[in-house]
Amino acid sequence: MSPEMNRKVTIAGGGLAGLALGIALRKHEVPVQVLESGYYPRHRVCGEFMTGISPQLLENLNIADCFEGAQYLTETAWYDQGSLVRNYQLPQQAIGISRYVLDERLVTRLRKFGGTVVENHRVTELDSPGLIEATGHNARSGGMVGLKGHWRGLDMNSDLELHIGHGAYIGVSRVEDDYINVCGLFSRLAKGSFKSPLERFHETLRLHRLHHLSERLENAAFRKGSLAAVSGLTYGTPSGNPENSLGDRSGLIPPFTGNGMTIALESAETVLPALLDYAQGKSTWEMYLRQSNATLKSRFNRRRKLSNGIHPLIINPSWNRITVNLAKLYLLPFGILYRLTH
Repeated sequence: MSPEMNRKVTIAGGGLAGLALGIALRKHEVPVQVLESGYYPRHRVCGEFMTGISPQLLENLNIADCFEGAQYLTETAWYDQGSLVRNYQLPQQAIGISRYVLDERLVTRLRKFGGTVVENHRVTELDSPGLIEATGHNARSGGMVGLKGHWRGLDMNSDLELHIGHGAYIGVSRVEDDYINVCGLFSRLAKGSFKSPLERFHETLRLHRLHHLSERLENAAFRKGSLAAVSGLTYGTPSGNPENSLGDRSGLIPPFTGNGMTIALESAETVLPALLDYAQGKSTWEMYLRQSNATLKSRFNRRRKLSNGIHPLIINPSWNRITVNLAKLYLLPFGILYRLTH
């Protein structure tokens, strides 16, 4: 099939997976339409800390130059309710970049290459040939709450600080333009009457015994408009059709791994060969679904299962004592766990 006759691919969801896949498809002259329920640019709840990313992956997706100005991070420090537990060197250099910047760069690049992006459009019918699910997680009753914001002027003790609270943990990491991203996972949200969402953010920190972090942030400069929230976060089960979903839609990985953004991009790279075969008329949609499902499972199932097994040892107030004590005694195999979850 000639490039002029390539089948059109529609991607429901304009996050990292959807935009990166669209850009990669346009490199092969496949007609692409991305349907995004929100708008660009906007702040999203995201750790904005990418581990396990390879330069070759970014080249394969044709998006390497979208990371200009990103921070390159090498060290993490773990804290238990304000007390330093351990410093660790990351086995591989990580990348810090905000979703506000990265999403806008990706959508601009996709449009430049001839792709169509429709904002403020929610897709209701997700089961049709040529339609890829990349709409993110489905909120579920009883799930956890994610909160994030940006600050400047926050003295950092490491490239990434992981703060373990009582039923919560928060990552504090460098992104572009001297901003610090503060993103946390909480078992509950502070209730009551608050003057602003920022005041509720601080009260939620204190609710989970993270007073020390709240005090540090109060002495730093908050980036107006950067606060974001998401609820109903659950781990261990896919949110969408497992045969046709990418990134968070196919299942969340706990944020302590720093691997969620990476998986979104890796999932786009993983399905690209089979999707090109479909778009170029070399296979049917059913063949694409079978092949993509098999390759996605092979690439991600192990790391998701292992990460979801470790997750309670950090988030559960009773069990995280085990993790903290092992780290203090130099018995936590950080390097091995990193390799197994990436």
